[in-house]
Amino acid sequence: MSDSYSILVENADQNSKEISEYEKMGFVKYPLPDNQVLMVDENAPDEIKNAAMDAGDGDFNAFQIALGIDE
Repeated sequence: MSDSYSILVENADQNSKEISEYEKMGFVKYPLPDNQVLMVDENAPDEIKNAAMDAGDGDFNAFQIALGIDE
């Protein structure tokens, strides 16, 4: 997968303004463990959205898929 539809925001509690800006641009927030958030383009394929949701449960493989990282 070569297209990246997601942006990782670390220290989410300190970057709420950045997260709000991404939401205004059409990204959807998916909370992750360790105070991180994946911002996923609302037009991303379902595979990416589902992976982002699974990444919220700590699934590292899903996290990589959501970020578009090829193994």
